[in-house]
Amino acid sequence: MNRSEKSTWRVVEGFHATHYMLIMVLSMAITVIFTRVYLEVTGYPQIGNDTFHIAHALWGGLLQVIATTLVLIYLNRWIFVLSAVLAGMGIGLFVDEIGKFITQTNDYFFPLAAPLIYVFVILFVLLYLYIRQEDDHDARGQMYNALDSLKPLLDNHMDRQQFDHLQSTLKTLSNQTERSDIADIAQALLQALPEDSSALPVSNRGFIDRIVGQLKQIEAKYFTQTWVHRLLVIFFFIMGATSLILVTLLAVILANPDYLEILIFSGIMHGTSLVNDPISLNWYLAWIVVTIAGGILYLIAFVAFVRQHIPFAIRIGTLGLVISLTIGNTMSFYFNQFSVMLTSVVLFGFLMILLRYRYRFVDTV
Repeated sequence: MNRSEKSTWRVVEGFHATHYMLIMVLSMAITVIFTRVYLEVTGYPQIGNDTFHIAHALWGGLLQVIATTLVLIYLNRWIFVLSAVLAGMGIGLFVDEIGKFITQTNDYFFPLAAPLIYVFVILFVLLYLYIRQEDDHDARGQMYNALDSLKPLLDNHMDRQQFDHLQSTLKTLSNQTERSDIADIAQALLQALPEDSSALPVSNRGFIDRIVGQLKQIEAKYFTQTWVHRLLVIFFFIMGATSLILVTLLAVILANPDYLEILIFSGIMHGTSLVNDPISLNWYLAWIVVTIAGGILYLIAFVAFVRQHIPFAIRIGTLGLVISLTIGNTMSFYFNQFSVMLTSVVLFGFLMILLRYRYRFVDTV
C-alpha cells in the first residue's frame, strides 16, 4: 500500500478557524465582564425560590449544548459563527461560577475564583494567537479548505475575491504531485467552476469582514509607523518607570523590615484585606517581584526602541507583556479581584499593537 492509500486521522486546521476562535474568545470575555458588572449593579438577583436556585452556570451549559448540536447537524458558515458566539457565552457563564465549584461552601466570591477565570480566558487567547500563525497545509489540508470554500458558491454568496482564491487553490492542487487523487478532484472542480466570474459581485463580505476592512483603512491612514513607534516608546517608558518605583519600595523594605508594616497599613500595597498572614504576604511580595521583572523588560524594550533596535525591542517587549498578562495579572487578580480587568485589557491591547507593528513594519522588510 502506497502512502496515498493510507488512511490518516491527522487534524486539519480550518481556513476560518481563527475567525471563529476570535468570535468565541471575545464572546466569552464580554460575557464574564458583563455578568460580573450586571450582578454587582443589580445586587446579585437569583432566579428561583426557597427550594430551587437556577444558577447562570446552567444557562451557560445550555448554550454550549445548543452550540455543539448546531455544528454537528448543519454545515452553513453562519451556523459556525452563531455557534462560536453561543459557545463563548456559554463558557463565560459557566466559568464565572467556578468559585462555587471548587469550594465546599459554594463561595461565588472565593478569592481564587478570579485568577482561575482569568487564566481560563488567557489560555483561550493564547490558543487563538497560536492558530493565528500562518500554517502551511499539505495537499490534503488544502483540499479540505478548498471544499469548504465552495459553500459561498452554493449559497450564491461568493464574490470575485473568493472565487479567485478558490480557483488559484484548485490550480495549485491540480498541479501538485503529492496526491494524484487530490489532483484529479481539483481538476474536476476547476472544470465545474463558472468560466466567467464577471457576474459575481466585486465584494460580498459579511458584516464582520466589512468592519475589519474599515478598521484596516483607518489603521493605514492614521496609525503610521512613526506614530505607532512613538506610542510604544511612551507606553514602555511609563511601564518601566512604574517598575522603578516598585524597585525603590522593595529596596526600602529589604533595607529596613520595620517599614513593611507601615507600607501595608498605609495602603501602598493596595490596602487589600487578603494580605493577612505570612503566606499571603509572601505571595504578595512574589507578585511585586514578578511585576518588577516585567518592568525591567519594559525598560529594556524602551531603550531598544529609542536606539532603533526594533526586532530586539519587539521580542523583549512581547516577553514582558506575556509575563505580565500570564503570571503577573494572574497573581494580581487574587489580591485585587476584578478591579484589575481594565489593566489586563490595556496590556492585551498593547500586545496586539506590538504584534501588529511587527507584522506591518518589520516582517515585511
